[in-house]
Amino acid sequence: MRPHLRNSLILCILTLIVYAQTCSFGFVTIDDPSWIVNNAFVNSGVNSTNVSWAFSFNTVDALSNWMPFTFLSLMIDAQLFGMGGGGFHLTNVLLHCASALFLYAALVQMTGATTKSAIVAALFAVHPLHVESVAWVTERKDVLSLCFGHAAIWAYAMYVTAARKKYYLASVALFLCSLLSKQTLVTLPFLLLLLDYWPLRRTAARTHAHDAAVDEEQPAAVPWRRLIIEKIPFLILTVLFCGLALFSQANPMEFSEQYSIPYRVLNAATSYMEYVGKTFWPAGLSVFYPHRTISPLAGSFASLFLLLACGLALWWRRRKPYVFTGWFWF
Repeated sequence: MRPHLRNSLILCILTLIVYAQTCSFGFVTIDDPSWIVNNAFVNSGVNSTNVSWAFSFNTVDALSNWMPFTFLSLMIDAQLFGMGGGGFHLTNVLLHCASALFLYAALVQMTGATTKSAIVAALFAVHPLHVESVAWVTERKDVLSLCFGHAAIWAYAMYVTAARKKYYLASVALFLCSLLSKQTLVTLPFLLLLLDYWPLRRTAARTHAHDAAVDEEQPAAVPWRRLIIEKIPFLILTVLFCGLALFSQANPMEFSEQYSIPYRVLNAATSYMEYVGKTFWPAGLSVFYPHRTISPLAGSFASLFLLLACGLALWWRRRKPYVFTGWFWF
């Protein structure tokens, strides 16, 4: 069996081993009722009125979000499976599986490291931090957005390695689809610049220590100016959807403004460090983390940790570029 086919099958099997059980689950009482069960536009399936509603800004007024593709996918589930929870969960599982496959394909395309790429994709597929997004129907927005996002990265890698314009256009289109599902991936243009540095190595030819064995046919360095210009369509979409997100999340912003900027910075640093810890030791996970007071000492320690980690990643950007890209991707 070919390595790519074997690894793809393993990824699918691992995903199903963990998540197939969710197809027997129902809905939960958090958000599922307002988003799906009691939402007449969703539970009545696909029709012109419901599709029009999904793309209207009435969803922003009612649910504080504008994510038409997410609502369309939920309508399709209701049309195909009825209002039993199993069909909705099945779609989440299939989207998560596809997301892992796109991530694997993108990593292989960028690095050529088949086994390492499969390991990374497998960790993504089964990591406990993703359980909430896959096992909770309302989080369809996460799995759908990330599936499109990983597909966009794969298409971009194909564009760079195969020099085919159609893949560039596909990457922009897939990025738009991701944003129409959820605005989380507005940072993708900056991630693509990171990937240009490593592993695509477009910024300099054979400058990294581990590149000594790269063949002489490696393309010459691409100027940063060209790389940034290349991201303009992505950046335009980012600006548009950031504005939309600020508009749709007005109430949460009003809540956050109750706290001073220094406090919010310390809170962000502490939360970031906690997620780094949960990546390596995923214990104490919850669907909801109540706000707790952050002590200046804990916040300062977290901020110092992040500054040191960023400094170390920058220091290693030539000798260990994978650390640089990996850290700032996270």
